[in-house]
Amino acid sequence: MSLNECVVEGTIQPDGTLVLDEPTQLPAGRVQVTVQPLSKLPGADPLLEMLQSIWAAQKARRHIPRSSEDIEADRHEFRSTWEKHQTAIEQLQEQSRNNRDPLS
Repeated sequence: MSLNECVVEGTIQPDGTLVLDEPTQLPAGRVQVTVQPLSKLPGADPLLEMLQSIWAAQKARRHIPRSSEDIEADRHEFRSTWEKHQTAIEQLQEQSRNNRDPLS
């Protein structure tokens, strides 16, 4: 390939237009394009289809995802609550051990 050429992948749209995946490094002006089909993508992927339907439904109802700050605040609250719960469990276990063995 010479310095005056570049290879860029793209997609042919239903109306026949070509959309390139990235800009070229060539200067503005007319070019000659040779189109060659690439190997087809794998068949239908149920997981991808399900995710796309979820994303479309979220977009349709104007879903606004939680911010990273909101997620971190929830994680902090959960950990704090869990630490209190764990401390209470450990105290109950200690009391139970003391009640079983009064000599210790």
